Amino acid sequence: MAASKITIGLVDHSAEYTASRMYVEELADDNFDDLFDPVTGAVSLLQGALILLTGCEHVATSLTYVSDRGTGEPPSEVTAQREIAIKVTYRDTVTGKVEHLTVPGPVAAVYPPTGTDVIPLSNVAAAAFITVFEANAVSQDGNAIVVTGIRLIGRNT
Repeated sequence: MAASKITIGLVDHSAEYTASRMYVEELADDNFDDLFDPVTGAVSLLQGALILLTGCEHVATSLTYVSDRGTGEPPSEVTAQREIAIKVTYRDTVTGKVEHLTVPGPVAAVYPPTGTDVIPLSNVAAAAFITVFEANAVSQDGNAIVVTGIRLIGRNT
């Protein structure tokens, strides 16, 4: 049986963010209200119970909805390694705040030209991603975004 993850974000006395995670029955179209009801919903009850145990301040609670499940099998592409990634930098078009998205194990089609780590925004795969990303994603503040750059980066484990 599948499950959905609850993440309860907390901030400590030093203003450092932390989170506790647990699971509830998988979120579906027919049980959303049951899980989130402010009085009897599992998410609300678990959040309240957790807050009784901590002196940290509650920041936010989220419930993960899995819209598609992959196979979970390792890819056949040998370069698909999490230690190499691309960093997509984008800007909130209202606040100007800069945010980024890290995508691990980039495909060879997006690797930059020799001698640079900058992936041209005109790269066919990158341009296709940018079109969809800008049209459908928003900033953390809920505003439209514009991609400002993409770089190949190394990642620590």
